[in-house]
Amino acid sequence: EGDIDLASGGRLVTGSLSAGDSVNLVGAGVTTAAISAGIVAASGDPLAQYGVGVRSTGTVSVGSINARGPVGLAALGSSISAGSITSGESLALLARTGVTVGSIRTSAGGLTLVAADTMAALVTEAANGNADYSALASAAPVALAGPVVLGGSIDTGTLRLAATGAVTGSAPVNAAGAVTIRSGALALGAVNAGGLLDISSTGTLALGALRGEGDIDIEAGDAISIAGISAGDSVAIGFGNATAAGATLTTGNIDAGTLRPSQAPGAAYQVGISGRGAVSIGAVTARGNIGLVSANGSIGVGAVSTTASFAGLAATGFAGTSISTGTQGSVYVGNASMFTPFAGTLDALGPAAGFDFAPLFALAPVRVGGPLALSGAVATGRFTAAASGAVTLAGLAAGTSANIDSGALASFGGTVTAPVINVSSADIAITGGLGSSATSAVTLNIASTASAITLGGGNDSGSGYVLGSAEAGRIAATNLTIAAQGGQPAVMTVQAFNFAGSGAASNGRTLALVSGGSIRVSGALALTGAGAGDTLRLTAGRRIEIVTDAGGRIGGAASGGILGGTLDLSGADIWVGTSDLLGQLATNSSFAGRDAALAAAVATPDLAGALAADRIIVAAQASFLIQNSGSAAQKAGFSAGSGGFSIRPAGTTALDLVINGRAQDAAGNFQINQKTIDVIRFAGAADAPAGFATAATVNGCSVGKICGLAPEEGGLVVSNIGNTLTGLTETVQTTSEEAAKEATESQPEMRINRLVDLSV
Repeated sequence: EGDIDLASGGRLVTGSLSAGDSVNLVGAGVTTAAISAGIVAASGDPLAQYGVGVRSTGTVSVGSINARGPVGLAALGSSISAGSITSGESLALLARTGVTVGSIRTSAGGLTLVAADTMAALVTEAANGNADYSALASAAPVALAGPVVLGGSIDTGTLRLAATGAVTGSAPVNAAGAVTIRSGALALGAVNAGGLLDISSTGTLALGALRGEGDIDIEAGDAISIAGISAGDSVAIGFGNATAAGATLTTGNIDAGTLRPSQAPGAAYQVGISGRGAVSIGAVTARGNIGLVSANGSIGVGAVSTTASFAGLAATGFAGTSISTGTQGSVYVGNASMFTPFAGTLDALGPAAGFDFAPLFALAPVRVGGPLALSGAVATGRFTAAASGAVTLAGLAAGTSANIDSGALASFGGTVTAPVINVSSADIAITGGLGSSATSAVTLNIASTASAITLGGGNDSGSGYVLGSAEAGRIAATNLTIAAQGGQPAVMTVQAFNFAGSGAASNGRTLALVSGGSIRVSGALALTGAGAGDTLRLTAGRRIEIVTDAGGRIGGAASGGILGGTLDLSGADIWVGTSDLLGQLATNSSFAGRDAALAAAVATPDLAGALAADRIIVAAQASFLIQNSGSAAQKAGFSAGSGGFSIRPAGTTALDLVINGRAQDAAGNFQINQKTIDVIRFAGAADAPAGFATAATVNGCSVGKICGLAPEEGGLVVSNIGNTLTGLTETVQTTSEEAAKEATESQPEMRINRLVDLSV
């Protein structure tokens, strides 16, 4: 009815024991059947502890234990094997080489400790003769050297388990407080903690569903597999330093602070996962930042939702579904190599303010070493993603900007919207859309690896970089820039391509085509519905070629078909003509008979010409040549509206200029043939000291000289200007002195002042 105290210098073997108070067994080995303490007939002693204490220098083998008080089993230098254990307070299993136990149950405020036998020295005897476990309960657990087998469920207050061997079990582990497990290989079923859940394995780790009301911290030395995770605060999963490079990490859904948010001060509600090999995760939901890393493999993740930001850094590939962040948050996907410079800040259990993505977001992304695909919608503040393989997006809405970098194909199956969109790729496929009415700029950068570049036309596929006209029609932006990256050797070929203007008088829409090499226009490149504020701009490091007999033309037209918008051309050489002529020019830009070929009439005149806009601006370095598309009686090739036509030498040598066309004066009347030169602005003297070549002409009229009226109009064909007005009259051999003076006075003062320095 009181205590049962048994001791043996050898092995102690008993049958079932039932005490009204405590049971204490000591031996060189202990084997008993079931033990009961204070359960069947409790002692009325006010000092009764109702505990079970077993101390052995050999193995401990006991049946089930049921005690109203604490239970402590110590196998000094050996192992423990026990059936189910129930304690009204706490339980300690201390062994050297291993522990095997059935189910465990303690009070909600009790402790379950499984650790090394060396900690038995912390159990002392209190003044009342009872065992004192207080020092043991407050000490950090020391790992026992062998395995731990949990044969049943665990229901306790706080669980602390430490072993260097494997820890296995399949039944649930439930703790009202914290759970801390340190082990070799680890395989458990579901684990639920009312506080911190901290599990670390030096080998593989396989767990059922995890639930913790505070933080959940998981670490392993090899592959990790977890059914699912739900934390009241943050979730951190990683690997030890000795982990194999290819160790995989697989989990089900993860939640941090949305289902049962912790009320702890400074809770950050974050998810930080740092993998070595492939990382495969279900849906991830968090109130704080979410960061995923795979140092040597790929990342696959389900739907991601956070009120903060998301970062995914992978070595070989990234695949996800939908991603949603806060409106001020960001989505950032790049290479795992970027983890090193900011590794110290990716600690989901670190500072109360949470780990800091700012150092990462400040860096230009390094490409993931493979493909990047998001099969669901993305909603965020800023989107940044880079991959050496294909980038595939189903849909994206970014509040500030979207920056996409692909070393291969960039594919957009849904609509991508943001105020600013930048896409760099070796090819592009747009079946959804890029931009909206709120998008100020879309920039498409063509990678230098593209084997060919084709813009416009009816085909959305082909070799190299292809942006078909249908795809181009799915781009909406105030400003669209398509640029071949520096050093791109491929010619940018432009086929039929329509860009809708705004019709605005100012601050309109702009289409800019940019290449460090050449741009070849072999279809109609049209700026439709263009107002004075709309611009079509072509900039080439080498040549701009408009192939007229292939349908090449560049034009801006307002509603009603009248000239509209601004055409801005800049290149080393700008040539407009038939494919035969352009081929000759490419071989020798100054071939014999070139100017006659440029001036020759065509069988079917086209007075509008291949360049047409209300305003035309040209900056050429070496040559600007436009073939006549009109007749012998009326030269054509370009049509400039009342907005003006300006030509600027942009090189270090004199500009070779031979162009044919027409231009409107300020009143909107077309000036043709020799009169066209009067309404062209030549910006040579101030902008480029080299100026124009001596043989530069407009419709056969020399720049720097005065062309008279055509013979059929009753005037002179040409009157050369000398250094003085007297010199002018002396060069005219076919007229009288009075006729020469009359011809001189009839020339527009603007042209004389512009083209001739009369002060010389």
